[in-house]
Amino acid sequence: MMQPFQNGWASMDFQSKRILVVEDDLPLAQALCAALEQCRATVLGPAPTPFYAARLLTHRPVDGAILDVILHRERVYDLADELSRRGVPLVFVTDLDQNDMPDRFRSSACLQKPYSTRDVLRAMERLVFPSASAGSRAIKPGGNPALPTMTQLLLDAIARNAPDHRAPDRPN
Repeated sequence: MMQPFQNGWASMDFQSKRILVVEDDLPLAQALCAALEQCRATVLGPAPTPFYAARLLTHRPVDGAILDVILHRERVYDLADELSRRGVPLVFVTDLDQNDMPDRFRSSACLQKPYSTRDVLRAMERLVFPSASAGSRAIKPGGNPALPTMTQLLLDAIARNAPDHRAPDRPN
Protein backbone atom coordinates (compact mmCIF):
# COMPACT_ATOMS: atom_id res chain seq x y z
CA MET A 1 0.00 0.00 0.00
CA MET A 2 1.43 3.31 -1.08
CA GLN A 3 2.61 5.78 1.52
CA PRO A 4 3.77 9.39 0.99
CA PHE A 5 6.84 9.94 -1.18
CA GLN A 6 9.82 9.36 1.05
CA ASN A 7 13.59 8.82 0.86
CA GLY A 8 13.91 9.00 -2.93
CA TRP A 9 11.23 6.45 -3.83
CA ALA A 10 7.57 5.89 -3.14
CA SER A 11 7.64 4.15 0.21
CA MET A 12 5.41 1.12 0.57
CA ASP A 13 4.23 -0.79 3.59
CA PHE A 14 5.27 -4.44 3.48
CA GLN A 15 4.55 -5.06 7.16
CA SER A 16 4.02 -8.77 7.89
CA LYS A 17 5.47 -9.73 4.48
CA ARG A 18 8.55 -11.94 4.28
CA ILE A 19 10.65 -11.17 1.18
CA LEU A 20 13.58 -13.28 0.00
CA VAL A 21 16.41 -11.38 -1.72
CA VAL A 22 18.73 -13.48 -3.89
CA GLU A 23 21.51 -11.29 -5.31
CA ASP A 24 25.27 -11.84 -5.55
CA ASP A 25 26.21 -8.16 -6.05
CA LEU A 26 26.62 -7.08 -2.43
CA PRO A 27 25.95 -3.32 -2.88
CA LEU A 28 22.76 -4.05 -4.86
CA ALA A 29 21.68 -6.68 -2.34
CA GLN A 30 22.27 -4.36 0.60
CA ALA A 31 20.33 -1.54 -1.07
CA LEU A 32 17.34 -3.80 -1.79
CA CYS A 33 17.37 -5.26 1.73
CA ALA A 34 17.63 -1.81 3.32
CA ALA A 35 14.75 -0.47 1.21
CA LEU A 36 12.55 -3.46 2.04
CA GLU A 37 13.36 -3.15 5.74
CA GLN A 38 12.53 0.55 5.60
CA CYS A 39 9.18 -0.50 4.13
CA ARG A 40 8.73 -2.79 7.17
CA ALA A 41 9.26 -6.09 5.35
CA THR A 42 10.94 -9.03 7.03
CA VAL A 43 13.89 -9.70 4.74
CA LEU A 44 15.48 -13.11 4.24
CA GLY A 45 18.94 -12.70 2.81
CA PRO A 46 20.63 -11.43 0.91
CA ALA A 47 21.45 -14.86 -0.43
CA PRO A 48 24.41 -14.83 -2.85
CA THR A 49 23.75 -18.35 -4.23
CA PRO A 50 20.73 -20.56 -4.93
CA PHE A 51 22.07 -23.05 -2.35
CA TYR A 52 22.15 -20.40 0.39
CA ALA A 53 18.67 -19.20 -0.60
CA ALA A 54 17.33 -22.76 -0.41
CA ARG A 55 18.81 -23.06 3.09
CA LEU A 56 16.97 -19.89 4.15
CA LEU A 57 13.72 -21.42 2.91
CA THR A 58 13.99 -24.66 4.88
CA HIS A 59 11.89 -23.48 7.79
CA ARG A 60 10.77 -20.05 6.66
CA PRO A 61 7.87 -19.43 4.29
CA VAL A 62 8.10 -16.30 2.15
CA ASP A 63 5.52 -13.99 0.59
CA GLY A 64 7.69 -12.88 -2.32
CA ALA A 65 11.18 -13.22 -3.80
CA ILE A 66 13.53 -10.95 -5.72
CA LEU A 67 15.88 -13.11 -7.78
CA ASP A 68 18.98 -12.15 -9.73
CA VAL A 69 18.96 -14.59 -12.66
CA ILE A 70 22.72 -15.25 -12.73
CA LEU A 71 24.51 -15.79 -9.42
CA HIS A 72 28.26 -16.40 -9.73
CA ARG A 73 27.67 -17.88 -13.21
CA GLU A 74 24.89 -20.15 -11.90
CA ARG A 75 21.29 -19.72 -13.11
CA VAL A 76 18.58 -19.33 -10.50
CA TYR A 77 15.85 -21.22 -12.39
CA ASP A 78 15.77 -24.35 -10.17
CA LEU A 79 15.20 -22.15 -7.13
CA ALA A 80 12.58 -20.16 -9.07
CA ASP A 81 10.82 -23.42 -9.96
CA GLU A 82 10.68 -24.42 -6.30
CA LEU A 83 9.41 -21.00 -5.24
CA SER A 84 6.78 -21.09 -8.00
CA ARG A 85 5.71 -24.56 -6.86
CA ARG A 86 5.14 -23.05 -3.41
CA GLY A 87 3.10 -20.22 -4.92
CA VAL A 88 5.66 -17.52 -4.12
CA PRO A 89 5.48 -14.44 -6.40
CA LEU A 90 8.79 -13.73 -8.15
CA VAL A 91 10.50 -10.58 -9.40
CA PHE A 92 13.53 -11.32 -11.58
CA VAL A 93 16.35 -8.80 -11.93
CA THR A 94 18.86 -9.47 -14.69
CA ASP A 95 21.24 -8.33 -17.38
CA LEU A 96 19.56 -10.80 -19.74
CA ASP A 97 16.82 -9.93 -22.16
CA GLN A 98 13.51 -11.35 -20.94
CA ASN A 99 13.28 -13.34 -24.21
CA ASP A 100 16.44 -15.23 -23.13
CA MET A 101 14.64 -16.59 -20.08
CA PRO A 102 12.91 -19.98 -20.12
CA ASP A 103 9.35 -19.88 -21.49
CA ARG A 104 7.89 -20.68 -18.07
CA PHE A 105 9.22 -17.38 -16.66
CA ARG A 106 8.74 -15.02 -19.62
CA SER A 107 5.48 -13.62 -18.23
CA SER A 108 6.99 -13.10 -14.76
CA ALA A 109 7.96 -9.68 -13.49
CA CYS A 110 11.44 -8.97 -14.83
CA LEU A 111 13.48 -5.80 -14.42
CA GLN A 112 16.60 -5.14 -16.44
CA LYS A 113 19.80 -4.06 -14.71
CA PRO A 114 20.50 -1.34 -13.95
CA TYR A 115 17.16 -1.01 -12.19
CA SER A 116 15.85 1.43 -9.62
CA THR A 117 14.99 0.27 -6.13
CA ARG A 118 11.66 2.02 -6.55
CA ASP A 119 10.78 -0.11 -9.60
CA VAL A 120 11.68 -3.34 -7.79
CA LEU A 121 9.57 -2.32 -4.79
CA ARG A 122 6.62 -1.46 -7.03
CA ALA A 123 6.86 -4.77 -8.87
CA MET A 124 6.95 -6.63 -5.56
CA GLU A 125 4.05 -4.58 -4.22
CA ARG A 126 1.92 -5.59 -7.21
CA LEU A 127 2.64 -9.23 -6.55
CA VAL A 128 2.22 -9.44 -2.78
CA PHE A 129 -0.80 -7.07 -2.72
CA PRO A 130 -2.52 -7.93 -6.04
CA SER A 131 -5.98 -6.73 -4.99
CA ALA A 132 -4.71 -3.40 -3.65
CA SER A 133 -2.55 -2.64 -6.67
CA ALA A 134 -4.80 -4.07 -9.40
CA GLY A 135 -7.40 -1.37 -8.98
CA SER A 136 -4.91 1.45 -8.78
CA ARG A 137 -2.95 0.65 -11.93
CA ALA A 138 -4.14 0.27 -15.49
CA ILE A 139 -3.47 -3.15 -16.98
CA LYS A 140 -3.37 -3.62 -20.73
CA PRO A 141 -6.21 -5.66 -22.21
CA GLY A 142 -5.53 -9.34 -21.66
CA GLY A 143 -2.80 -8.45 -19.16
CA ASN A 144 -2.46 -10.11 -15.81
CA PRO A 145 -2.10 -7.72 -12.85
CA ALA A 146 -0.33 -10.42 -10.84
CA LEU A 147 2.40 -10.84 -13.48
CA PRO A 148 3.64 -7.36 -14.49
CA THR A 149 6.41 -7.00 -17.02
CA MET A 150 8.87 -4.16 -17.41
CA THR A 151 6.84 -2.98 -20.39
CA GLN A 152 3.69 -2.81 -18.26
CA LEU A 153 5.54 -0.91 -15.52
CA LEU A 154 6.71 1.61 -18.12
CA LEU A 155 3.23 1.95 -19.63
CA ASP A 156 1.82 2.57 -16.16
CA ALA A 157 4.44 5.25 -15.46
CA ILE A 158 3.71 6.97 -18.77
CA ALA A 159 -0.03 6.86 -18.14
CA ARG A 160 0.38 8.39 -14.67
CA ASN A 161 2.58 11.22 -15.93
CA ALA A 162 0.95 11.98 -19.30
CA PRO A 163 -0.92 15.29 -19.56
CA ASP A 164 -4.60 15.09 -20.40
CA HIS A 165 -4.99 16.24 -24.02
CA ARG A 166 -8.63 15.37 -24.42
CA ALA A 167 -10.85 18.11 -25.77
CA PRO A 168 -13.28 19.49 -23.20
CA ASP A 169 -16.92 18.47 -23.60
CA ARG A 170 -18.79 21.02 -25.70
CA PRO A 171 -22.54 21.59 -25.59
CA ASN A 172 -24.42 20.93 -28.86
